[in-house]
Amino acid sequence: MYPKALYAGFNKVINKKTCDKIIKLGKKQILKQATIGSSDKNHLKKTRKSKVAFINDKWLYELLTPFLAQANQHSKWNYEYDWCENFQFTEYKNKGFYTWHADINPEPYVSEDPNYNGKVRKLSLCLTLNDGFEGGEFEVKNDDFSNLYERQDTYEVKEMQNRGSIVVFSSLTWHRVKPITKGTRYSLVCWTLGQPWR
Repeated sequence: MYPKALYAGFNKVINKKTCDKIIKLGKKQILKQATIGSSDKNHLKKTRKSKVAFINDKWLYELLTPFLAQANQHSKWNYEYDWCENFQFTEYKNKGFYTWHADINPEPYVSEDPNYNGKVRKLSLCLTLNDGFEGGEFEVKNDDFSNLYERQDTYEVKEMQNRGSIVVFSSLTWHRVKPITKGTRYSLVCWTLGQPWR
């Protein structure tokens, strides 16, 4: 199952003051080494190098969920969702990266919280919070795992090098953040939740 469009990009739609406010909010949290589904430490080192914290301030949802709705409609995905997870604030320092992956959770959430229980990720949103870094290109590809490393299906989302830019894509879509070569990249990510795919 693949989306009708690879992604929806919104270039420089969040102002510098708001981006700086989000960075300040994120840095107030305790940043921890980002993890993946596997507990294999060697696999983690090859897959992801960044620090994260989670925040759920109401004003962030009010600011960013309209972009999810607009992308879902205009890209003709028309996914059904009714909740958003907490926002993930991410810090990529020099040589930080996140290799090819998709955001879809393999099994529905099992939780006492009715807003999570039995649901899966549908849409992913990423906001670039700063500029002045080098590397860290954000790329997407619409492919299956067997052809994952063939570059002909790889597209750089150039907007994501700009502060205040947003990309929305299906949580099924393969994507990556290439290694940072200079400076630090800050981003904010969230995922919508809905009933399992039919």
